[in-house]
Amino acid sequence: MINKSFPISKIVYFVEAYFNESDYRRFGVKTFKDNGFDVEVWDFTPFIASGEYKSTVKPPVFNCDNWRLFQTKKEAITAVARLDDTCFVVSLIHYAFYSLSIHRMFSKQNIKYSVDAMALPRVDRSKVVFSESISNKFKQLNLSGLINSILYLIPYQMLNVKPADYILARGEKYGTPGLAVTATSNVVWAHSYDYDTYLTEADKLGPVDINTGVFIDEYLPFHPDYAYSGLSTPVTPDEYYPKLCRFFDYLESKNRFKIFIAAHPRSRYEDLPDYFGGRPVIRGKTSELVRTSGFVILHTSTAVNFAVLYEKPIIIVTTDKYNEGWAEDPTPDWMAGFFGKKVHNLDYHFEFNLQKELYVDVKKYRAYRNDYIKKDGTEELQSWQILANRIKNIK
Repeated sequence: MINKSFPISKIVYFVEAYFNESDYRRFGVKTFKDNGFDVEVWDFTPFIASGEYKSTVKPPVFNCDNWRLFQTKKEAITAVARLDDTCFVVSLIHYAFYSLSIHRMFSKQNIKYSVDAMALPRVDRSKVVFSESISNKFKQLNLSGLINSILYLIPYQMLNVKPADYILARGEKYGTPGLAVTATSNVVWAHSYDYDTYLTEADKLGPVDINTGVFIDEYLPFHPDYAYSGLSTPVTPDEYYPKLCRFFDYLESKNRFKIFIAAHPRSRYEDLPDYFGGRPVIRGKTSELVRTSGFVILHTSTAVNFAVLYEKPIIIVTTDKYNEGWAEDPTPDWMAGFFGKKVHNLDYHFEFNLQKELYVDVKKYRAYRNDYIKKDGTEELQSWQILANRIKNIK
């Protein structure tokens, strides 16, 4: 039932990547419904991320209540023009040339909106040695990237764009590239999506098996973001997965560990060959798997958040191709430097000091938590509940 006591009665999400069951949970749709708001999800994937939309390897769309898929920009702009000031937009689309007309339309309607400002480690690129294979990063400097660079130099008022009313700051070192924000935008101290999951699971009881390891999968050879961005995948499945399995075999045989795979939320391993040598591949339970494990294996996934929150040892792995295909922060070297760890390159002989690998520097973990997960002293509520409380107070 819609709560008519608030000036704003409807929440509309703008999304630019496939909306799935995981998104339904992490974007807080149910939270807003429980607070009495009417909620709609507007999915612009077909015309914003057409590469992903047309990809042959893609997850099925999750059809939640009031989910709308827009095939064309014209169709989306027409719908936005019908919104009024009883609506609040949760914008999960970037401010870019491809979305400029949408931003201008809901600015014209004077609709209040929020943007997500993630806190992610930023690598000093001046210290990165150029390699021909690192061209993935330079491929992003295409015509679209050049146009966006020019766009960001133009004041918002000249383009009739209203800056965001609220910035959901998800960690003290949050960043705002690709977001339409100014000093007038109100900072709402929230936290990472992973912390929301942590809040619901931290007090759950369950045995911890110190001899169990969890690999945080990135779905590297198949990730739809590569189709979206036009970048080439850094590795092929035939060269990537055997190297992982060789490392898992080494750990299991030498130390009697058992390795589980925390599958990427957008993966579809059930439609693919068994790439993990018969090991359990589990999607949608990364937090639980980390909480009940003894240690975590990963490249640079943001799901390191769960290892930090549960104070689990991390083992950082890479390959030559992974390093050469680096296109997003952070790098494995950065991760290792922050946590005082060694990077294990799976292309070479393993030198594994178990005692060092299973050590947790609590001070560094707490620093990472403050910088990139949740600022110390902020509210211990679901992040979307924090925003819902602010929206209720809009006059």
